[in-house]
Amino acid sequence: MISRGENAEITTYLEKSLTSELSGNVIDLCPVGALTSKPYAFNARPWELRKTSSIDVMDAMGAAIRVDAKGDGVMRILPEVSEGINEEWLSDKSRFIWDGLARQRLDKPYIRENGKLRPANWGEAFAAVKEALSASPEKIGVVAGDLIEVEQAKAALDFFRGLGVENTDCRPAGAQYGTDGVRERYILNGTLAGVEDADALLLIGTNPRVEAAVWNARIRKAWLWADLKVGRIGEAADLTYEHAWLGDGASALTDIRNSDFGKVLSDAERPMIVVGEGALCGEDGAAVLAKALELTNEIGAIKDGWAGFGVLHNAAGRVGALDIGFVPGEGGAATAEILSGG
Repeated sequence: MISRGENAEITTYLEKSLTSELSGNVIDLCPVGALTSKPYAFNARPWELRKTSSIDVMDAMGAAIRVDAKGDGVMRILPEVSEGINEEWLSDKSRFIWDGLARQRLDKPYIRENGKLRPANWGEAFAAVKEALSASPEKIGVVAGDLIEVEQAKAALDFFRGLGVENTDCRPAGAQYGTDGVRERYILNGTLAGVEDADALLLIGTNPRVEAAVWNARIRKAWLWADLKVGRIGEAADLTYEHAWLGDGASALTDIRNSDFGKVLSDAERPMIVVGEGALCGEDGAAVLAKALELTNEIGAIKDGWAGFGVLHNAAGRVGALDIGFVPGEGGAATAEILSGG
C-alpha cells in the first residue's frame, strides 16, 4: 500500500516482482476485495456458483479444496480448512489450474495410425483396444497415470492380472522403491503436520518449495516459530528459510555423520528425515533409500510416539496405487522397460 488516508492505494511491488508459489492466498486475505483473482473477475457472482468440496490433485499433499462451477464450467478453486494437511492455504498451481479444463482437453478418443493420431469414435477405440489386447501377455505393458484413483488402479490391476500380464507399474521410470510391500518405506510416516513437532529436519533429494509448496510454508513456520533446524542434500535451492546445504550426491548421506548437522540430528529429540521421490529414481535409488533408513535408525528417528522417516511423492495417485500393489509382477517389466519396449 502506498500513500495515506483517502489517497491510500493498493499497488504492485515497486521495482521488483513477488516471487512466490503461494501468492494467490493474498486474494483470500484481502479484507475488502481490492486484491482479486484476475481469471475469475467479472465472470460470475458467488451466489450463482455451485460449490463442491473436493481434493486437490496437483501434488501429492491432497489439500482440501472447494470447486465453484457455473453451469458446466469451473469458475474458481478455493482452499478449504484442513489443519492436518493444508490448513487454510493453497498453492498457486492448484488455485489457477482450473482454466486448463477448458483448453486443449482430450474430449474424444484417438487412434494412432502410421505414426499419427486421428480422432475416432468409441466403437473404433474399443476395437483398437481389443486388437491390442489379443497380443500375448508378455508383450502387454500397463503404466498407471499420476492421477489414477485407487479404485481404478485396483480394477485395472485385477483385469490385467486376469489376462496374465505381469508388466504393470505406477512409479516413475527408474524407480527403486515400493516393490517389497513395506508401506512404511514409501509413505510420509511423520505426516505433513508432524514437521511442526520435529526439532530437526533432513531433506534428501527434494525441493518442497516446488513439490509441495504449502508444506514448505509449514516448514518455514516451524523454522520461524519453533526454531526447527533444517538440512538438505540435493541441488542448491532457495527454500525461503535458512538451512544447511550438505551436498548434492549420494555420498553426502555417508558424510553427514561427520558434519555439524549430523550432530544436530543425533542430538534432536524428534528428528525427521524426508526423502524425495526423485532421489529414489535411478541406479543409486535403492542405495539412497537403504542409507536413509540406516541413518534413521542410527539417530533414533523411529521410536514410540514418533515416526520420523518418510517419502515425499510428486503425484496424487502414487501411494494409493502402491498400496494395492500396482508394481511389476513376477518377472514383469517396470515403467522404463515398458516405455522403451524392452
